[in-house]
Amino acid sequence: MIKKLFLTLFIACLTFSGSAFAAFIDQKQEVKNNSSALRKSTTEFICAQGFKPSVTNTCPKIEVFGYEGGSISAGDVWIEIQTDNGGDPSGTPVTNGTSVKQLGGDFGAGYHWVTFTFATPPSLTATTQYHIVFTGDFAVSSTNYIAWGMDFQGNPYADGIRKRGNDSIVWTDFVNDDHTFRVWMDEDAAGQLIFVTEE
Repeated sequence: MIKKLFLTLFIACLTFSGSAFAAFIDQKQEVKNNSSALRKSTTEFICAQGFKPSVTNTCPKIEVFGYEGGSISAGDVWIEIQTDNGGDPSGTPVTNGTSVKQLGGDFGAGYHWVTFTFATPPSLTATTQYHIVFTGDFAVSSTNYIAWGMDFQGNPYADGIRKRGNDSIVWTDFVNDDHTFRVWMDEDAAGQLIFVTEE
């Protein structure tokens, strides 16, 4: 008598983000030839970048490419993944879509990739428009601010654009610009093994 035992194995690969799945860069724009500023003035107050994930799953982390201008003495920075409202960030993060906060003064000088993680990775839906909203609560200053790298030559990323918000959170579109960013998505790893035993 031959018995077939079908066993489905789900492989959980822990990443540094703490996610229970292997993660990969799903969306990105890595070219930098200029920058925009966070909380540099009442007009350069908040920044955003649209994106659309290619898969439906959880997002363990997002990276931005930037630097700390001057020296921020107090206050935090963080990102939110916000839903879309008529092409603008809605003002409402997706569930669990607010990152762990970081001290603005720890952002660091010189352009480099900075990783923002989520206490619980938020679930995102493939081909849905979202916005990375980069914000903080440190004092507005023309000398002590955060710069976020961008490419301003021809909208290199097709599924979103750079936006700048003032202190009333009124958004201005820059249709030829995209910030430098990486959106990481979790990937389920699954395989099926068939065991054959004979009696």
